[in-house]
Amino acid sequence: MKHLPLSSLLLLFASCGSATLSWNDEVSDVMDPYWEGDFSRAAKATNGNFREQWAVKLHPEKGEMVYGDNAVVANLERGRILFDAGEFEKSLEAFELAESILHHDFDERATISAKDAAAETESLLVNQKAMPYSGFVYDRILLNTYKSMAAACAGDLERALVECRRIDESQEEARRIFNKESDGSKGERGLLKSLQKDKEFISDNPQLRAASIPVEYRNFVNPFATLVKGVMRRIKNHPDESGEVDFRNLVSMLPGNREVVAEYERIQKNQSAAGTLYVIWENGLGPRRRSVEVGIRYGKLRHSTYSPKWEFTDWMDTAYLALPELVPGRQAGTSLMVETTDGNSPATELVSDMNSVERFEYQERMPMVLMRELARVVAQETLANEIEKSAKKKDKGKYKGANDDDEVFWSLLSKIGTNVYKSIVNQADDRCWRTLACNYQFKAIPIPENRRVRLSINGGSGKPEIVELPDGEVLLLIVRSVNKRHLSYHAVGFPLGHRKHG
Repeated sequence: MKHLPLSSLLLLFASCGSATLSWNDEVSDVMDPYWEGDFSRAAKATNGNFREQWAVKLHPEKGEMVYGDNAVVANLERGRILFDAGEFEKSLEAFELAESILHHDFDERATISAKDAAAETESLLVNQKAMPYSGFVYDRILLNTYKSMAAACAGDLERALVECRRIDESQEEARRIFNKESDGSKGERGLLKSLQKDKEFISDNPQLRAASIPVEYRNFVNPFATLVKGVMRRIKNHPDESGEVDFRNLVSMLPGNREVVAEYERIQKNQSAAGTLYVIWENGLGPRRRSVEVGIRYGKLRHSTYSPKWEFTDWMDTAYLALPELVPGRQAGTSLMVETTDGNSPATELVSDMNSVERFEYQERMPMVLMRELARVVAQETLANEIEKSAKKKDKGKYKGANDDDEVFWSLLSKIGTNVYKSIVNQADDRCWRTLACNYQFKAIPIPENRRVRLSINGGSGKPEIVELPDGEVLLLIVRSVNKRHLSYHAVGFPLGHRKHG
């Protein structure tokens, strides 16, 4: 193999770019006001530096879309922020961009093998965050779910129902793509299971601990998406899309949810949704990911692999493995109280817990992450070894004026440089859709005669919010609480759809 010049190390440092920053650091200008509940300021900030993350351009000659590696996740965040800010049409545009990129570049990817991963990482030699973000299964399902909600809030119920139909299609497509990806990581799946049985290893690396996932969240199912489909179809009231199947599925997933069971019973009795206020509460902030670094001293391994001669600098050899750790989301309160003038204060009930939804996919994807990370480390260590060799040789001889002290100097310099580089770029892919809720809750009540409800967070510390409900035979109230002091909402009214004639 041709030895690489020492200048290659400088090129590697120059290639690091934003891949060495955490996603949270890159989007703090937008996320900080969002997490405070200032949606207007967050929406305005999406047109500042954040525009570089989500912007999509058309290549003037090829006619192809041109965008950055973070375009999908950035448009998911932007779409959600604009939704909460009440800019529903712009929200739909952002979600459309994310969906177009997913279909354009990622839906027909080939099965990933260890060989593919090695080639992938050799071309990057930085970290997995330098790869384009292609989304999680739950991203795709909730993308269409939020498109449906945004369309409904914009008054376009027909478009909302179109997006409801796409939810099932997106789920099946996402499963298909995930299965293609996971086919190449069967060996790592077995390795992960064996590591999870090692108590000492799991004690040192708790992020790899296996968790018990409730059955309703397995197979990439998200009950919240099913709920939105059911509610939209109840509002439309068309005999071909009554919402019965959706609520039947919800009852099978959530048999203890009284609100879901009660709505399903109304459907079975052929009761329409007329006079009903449907309340959806988006509670808190969902899970996030952070990078965890694992340093492995491997001087003896390197000695047996690369160099038959022991060298004093071998004690400095360290391989850095970067893995994402799932940090649970935090809720704003235990439930949302919806008080009416008759003195009743019914509470919402849990439909979907994103901690469990994301934990399931996190566990399922970890073998693929391990496969890519191991391949990346091998490629990185191979290059580091070549740089060190290059530092010790010039052409066929030693450095000019070579002596033992010169060789020691260049050996130390290359060793320190490569270790600094490996440590700097050792960043796990921490990108994920951060503006999602920690959990989603639901309540259906008769529309109050005075069309007014009082909202308060059970376990929160903010002031109650009085909501003046709009006109309409069926009402949808979407409430957002990013923290225990915050309440914001969107309320929209609809005429009842198709009516049966006796």
